[in-house]
Amino acid sequence: MGEESLRLLSLLSLLPEGLAREDLPALLPGTGHEAASGLRKVGLAFDQGHRLRVLAPIREHVQRNHPPQNEDFDRLVDHHLTLARIGDRIGGAGGAEAADRLRSEMGNLEPMILAGLEREDPVPAIRAALAFTNAVRFTGVGELTLIGCALQAARDAAQLGLEADCLHKMGDIHLYRAHYQQAQEHYEHAQEIYQRAGDSHGTACCMARRAEIHLQQTKPDDARRLYEQALVRFCELSDPHWEAQSLLGLGYAAVQRAEKVGRPHLIHALALFRQLGDVRGEANCLQYLAQASLDAGDYADAREEYESALSGFRRVGSILGEASCLRCLGHIAVWQGNPQVAETLVNKALLLCRRVGSRLGEANCHFVLGEAARARFAHETAEELLQKALVLFRQLGQPTGVGNCLESLGSNAAARSDLPGAHRYLNEALRILGEIPQPVSFGRVQLKLARISTNPFERQAHLEAARQIWDATGELEPKHHELEEPDLD
Repeated sequence: MGEESLRLLSLLSLLPEGLAREDLPALLPGTGHEAASGLRKVGLAFDQGHRLRVLAPIREHVQRNHPPQNEDFDRLVDHHLTLARIGDRIGGAGGAEAADRLRSEMGNLEPMILAGLEREDPVPAIRAALAFTNAVRFTGVGELTLIGCALQAARDAAQLGLEADCLHKMGDIHLYRAHYQQAQEHYEHAQEIYQRAGDSHGTACCMARRAEIHLQQTKPDDARRLYEQALVRFCELSDPHWEAQSLLGLGYAAVQRAEKVGRPHLIHALALFRQLGDVRGEANCLQYLAQASLDAGDYADAREEYESALSGFRRVGSILGEASCLRCLGHIAVWQGNPQVAETLVNKALLLCRRVGSRLGEANCHFVLGEAARARFAHETAEELLQKALVLFRQLGQPTGVGNCLESLGSNAAARSDLPGAHRYLNEALRILGEIPQPVSFGRVQLKLARISTNPFERQAHLEAARQIWDATGELEPKHHELEEPDLD
């Protein structure tokens, strides 16, 4: 084995995931491919797909006895810090390609970034850690401990802006995984540091993220207040991307309250995202527009909007966005009488949610699978799945999910002729959905209670309550025929 092969072997000993052959010239300029050939000939390295690998026992021996030269090691670390930075693309233009490139590198990137954090100037490694964490967030591959190390390095180096960026990124991870309390704490801490550093943009971004937490917890009034404040700041800063994000949030807050202004806000945000070429922002708008279409009972438009959003999420490498669209398309299939199709779509979504660690995504999938089982008259299976979803929604502080589960459990109980159970579930759903508030769902539960009521006065009271709320939200005309059903038993 020649000297160049030994140099390469020393570097490979530090890479548990091996090395992409295309990266050989970057590590050993001019001699990389020749050195690799030498290692193959003596059986110390082998090809696996497009990667050059070394077995773990050999790597451990070489690490102990043949550490790399300082110059080679620095080049190795610099190469992986640069590689990690493409993690920022995931969720944006070229995100799917970036995700594919990094999936096989995640096990290498973490030790290389940690080595970079030990340098006299840790700033490049801190930036690499932020991008690495973005990749973990969207792909579900890799560990989250690195961002904590980057946070400490930023504090030690008195880098206030990067310290806030790390806290912000930690908040993003917790928000993505529906850990709302932790996300809130990180965003508040980051906002405080941004304010101290005089960073108005970072401050406004944290406000928008905190608004998103309220949105996910179905608190549209609290979300709207923060989004409106953030929108003013982003307009002053001439930031069209975050202006569009704020309009998106305001639109969905209005959709949650069944307000007609929701769709115009979302369409405005969609136009801005398209002007910016922001595919993920566009996909998020389409997803929320689809929800508004569903609330209006327009399944055809909702399906088209979800399919368009699904295509966008796939292009940018957003696994959770992909899972959400698959699940919603499955739910539409349930409503249109295709429970088997629904189960196929939702089981795919469930695997993706587990891959990125989204317990909220899992809860939503269990709920739709329960709805599909109910549509197949598999009432025991439906009960089991809906109860599983109910537990998760309660743990995650998701009142809308809890209310929807209770409503479905009530319908399931009624189908099994368990009227006391149906009344219990539906009345509890009514209480929760009335507090959020969720006008569309609230009216639907009132109608279901009317259908199972044996007391004509109670039945009429439930029908009148449904009529009033749908009249207030402009939904009375499409719902009119349901209220006029001659036989509601």
